[in-house]
Amino acid sequence: MEENYSQVSLEERVSDQQPAEQTPKKGRKTALLVCGIVAGVLAAGYAAICGVAASSDTVLKGTSVLGVDVGGLTRQQIEELWQQEGPRLSNEMGISLMKDDEEVSRVSLSDLTVTVTPEDAANSAWEATHSSFLADGWNYIRSWFTTNDVSAPLSADEASLNEALDRISAGMASTVVDGAYRLDEEKSDGLYVTKPRDGVEVDSKLLREAIANAVATGDLSPIQCTYIPVSAQPIDLAALYEEIHGEMANAGYDKATGDLTDSRIGVEFDVAEAQALLAKAEPGEEIVIPGTVAFPVVEKDELENVLFRDCLGTYTTYVSGSSNRLNNVRRAAGVVNGYILNSGERFSYNRTIGNPNKENGYLTAPGYVGGKTVDVYGGGVCQVSSTLYYATLLSNLKIVERWCHQYAPGYITWGCDATTFYPSPDYVFENNTDYPIKIVTEYSSNNNLTVSIYGTKLDDTYVRMVSSTLSTTPSKVEYKEDDSLKPGQKVLEQSGYTGYFVKTWRNVYAGDGTLISSEVEATSDYEMRPTIYRIGPEKEEPKPEKEDTKPGEEPTEPEKPTEPETPETPAPEEPTEPAVPETPETPETPTPETPEEPAPETPEPPADPDPAEGGE
Repeated sequence: MEENYSQVSLEERVSDQQPAEQTPKKGRKTALLVCGIVAGVLAAGYAAICGVAASSDTVLKGTSVLGVDVGGLTRQQIEELWQQEGPRLSNEMGISLMKDDEEVSRVSLSDLTVTVTPEDAANSAWEATHSSFLADGWNYIRSWFTTNDVSAPLSADEASLNEALDRISAGMASTVVDGAYRLDEEKSDGLYVTKPRDGVEVDSKLLREAIANAVATGDLSPIQCTYIPVSAQPIDLAALYEEIHGEMANAGYDKATGDLTDSRIGVEFDVAEAQALLAKAEPGEEIVIPGTVAFPVVEKDELENVLFRDCLGTYTTYVSGSSNRLNNVRRAAGVVNGYILNSGERFSYNRTIGNPNKENGYLTAPGYVGGKTVDVYGGGVCQVSSTLYYATLLSNLKIVERWCHQYAPGYITWGCDATTFYPSPDYVFENNTDYPIKIVTEYSSNNNLTVSIYGTKLDDTYVRMVSSTLSTTPSKVEYKEDDSLKPGQKVLEQSGYTGYFVKTWRNVYAGDGTLISSEVEATSDYEMRPTIYRIGPEKEEPKPEKEDTKPGEEPTEPEKPTEPETPETPAPEEPTEPAVPETPETPETPTPETPEEPAPETPEPPADPDPAEGGE
């Protein structure tokens, strides 16, 4: 009975289904219609979205360029934003340089002179969200759920990039220590020398290629550096000594070309001692080689602006005497004019003007030879050396050699003269300033000789010379007989001069008149010269002869001669105008007791008339 029920049920079910054969076809059409409608709606909606996205003039939300959020901005707004954010980004972004998976250095885009232009940043953001109508819709939908960081092309000037790559490669860490030396301006205790040490350094060629490729592709992934073994540069101390040893020299003046010369560091050390010390040092260690190091204080660029800028000192004397003497003074002054001394150099008056003889254009004029006034070639050239001496004193320069005249001169303050005679004695001074100096002479139409020294003055100090006559030796009168003269006739042979012992001080003052220093400059011992007259000797009276007497005879008394008339003694002839002036009167000079350091300045004593027409 159960079997029958099963069969009936099956049959019934089959019979029930047979009348409905057309129902599935109808349902499929409905489903397709619904799907079509939905698809149409979706398509229409997507098309609408695409239309909205395509018509927008801004990039989509969630968009950034190299980490800088630019979502919802127009192209112009992105460019303006990049003007502000671009430099920061160039400093922050870069490439890590690795050694054995460890970062040994990092190179920023700014180090590489690489930039992202505002235009490239705006274009990259726009193209990432606005490529085609359909893609724009999809990008629009995706922006609701995700963010999109966009890369941008890197811009680099090839020449600047190559220069940066050279700099970066050279700056990479290396274990190589080359042999080297250095001089420390803060310390003058010697030379600092580094002993060489071999090691490894980065292969700069491979590193350059890798960085250049990263910039070209925009791939800023870390770069593995390749290292190669390198031998250190040795240091030859003997060759180094020949290269750098010598005296310090400030920037100076080339007298041949008129150009300025470079300064030079002064270095001196013992090579054998240096080699022994370096041999004991560890590789890569820096040691101090004992020696002397002097750095210049005047560089070439500084000297260009101050060369011969200031008058350091000037002095004028009046030139008197014969035309020959005036010629000699003018000629010597002309030779000295324009003479230049660099720092540390010395000026020799005799070497500069040479032998003042006939061949060199000098004439005869009165001068002193063995204490006598005679005509000599070059008479008067000492007035140039004396005027120059006073100018150097006022310029506060170093005096090396100076001699006073034999007799006190009349054209310059006593104690401030300088006599010369070729080849000796000489007048020598040194340029002890840090800058070149120049001697300038002027000979005026009214016979005034001016000597000035030009250089560079860095302060307001000035010099005053102070002199004091410590003792005076009056001239004396001497007579010597001359048989060629008539009895009692007197002729002046030599004018006398008073002798003086004079001391001079060099006083240095600040600009406000405060005395900074007072030092004894020199002592000058001017000899006394006697006045000498030649005089004719008196004739002796003849004595009477004795008569012979025989023994036993009384001598007869001689006849008493009549007294002869006394001849009239002629008065001595007045001497003709001598070649030299009469004995000058002794000037009245203050003679205070002078301490080691003078107190107030003593007034300058008046000078004797210049002996021998203002001669030497």
